[in-house]
Amino acid sequence: MELANWVYCRIFGNKVAVDEYGNVFYESKKASRYFGRPMRWVYYNGIVEPTKIAPKWHAWLHHQSNIIPSDKDGIYSKENDRKVNLTGTKFAYYPPGHFLAKFSKPVSTGDYHAWRPPE
Repeated sequence: MELANWVYCRIFGNKVAVDEYGNVFYESKKASRYFGRPMRWVYYNGIVEPTKIAPKWHAWLHHQSNIIPSDKDGIYSKENDRKVNLTGTKFAYYPPGHFLAKFSKPVSTGDYHAWRPPE
C-alpha cells in the first residue's frame, strides 16, 4: 500500500471488510458535506481494475445497499462470477471478421446481392 493512501485510510476511514479477492473496503468516519452520507471507497489488491469488485460490493460502494456483504451471502441464481476485463490481452474477444480474430472471415455463401438504385 502506498504511504499516502495508507495514511489517508487510517485517518479518515474505518475499515469495513475484506472481500474474497483481497480488496479492502472503507467508509469515512463522518458524513460527506455534499450528500450527508459517509463516503465509501475500495483499496484494490494488486492492479487497480474496477472489474475486480463483486456485484454485491459494487452496490454497497454506490449506496444502492446499506447492508455490508459477507462471504456467507450466496450468489443469486442469475448472477455470474465476476470476469476480469481482458481488453488488451491475448485473451481479448474479437468478433468474426476482425483482423486480429483467430478465425478467418466467414466465406460468402453467394445468396447476397448488392442493392443498386433504379435507373
